[in-house]
Amino acid sequence: MMEVEEEASCSLEDWMEITDGLLLEHHLTNALLQWEWLSAQQQQWNAYQFAEHIRECELQFRQIELKRDAVFDFFTQLSELEQQCILTGLLSDAETAKWQQELNSTYSHWHRLYLYLIERYAPERYLDSLGDLSKTNYPLSSASLSQLEIAP
Repeated sequence: MMEVEEEASCSLEDWMEITDGLLLEHHLTNALLQWEWLSAQQQQWNAYQFAEHIRECELQFRQIELKRDAVFDFFTQLSELEQQCILTGLLSDAETAKWQQELNSTYSHWHRLYLYLIERYAPERYLDSLGDLSKTNYPLSSASLSQLEIAP
């Protein structure tokens, strides 16, 4: 995928320059992910290894950005077995430097995918993950919680 970024910047006319980055639209992001997925399957990567590869590419990109909704849509269209493989990997690596910030950011497409997969394949963990998220993003003390009034 890194070649795509290089080719995109090299294919521009001399007078053109990328100043704020280049957001790949939905169809182009999807096509790129499909191409990479076919390549990953030839290398016998599992779905989680592929997700890690895409995340690493996103971290290395300097000029292009994948469309977030397209990344989410791509991974949710994989088979159930592949989605479960991704969830297993994310659950085991959630606290690593590579994933921790992404999985705890409500603005991240990886966070959105993580919650989708947990809700679908590990519903017993879903409410816990929402609770953890609310503590991270909206800390409330027990005193402030006791002051909340619930209308009948």
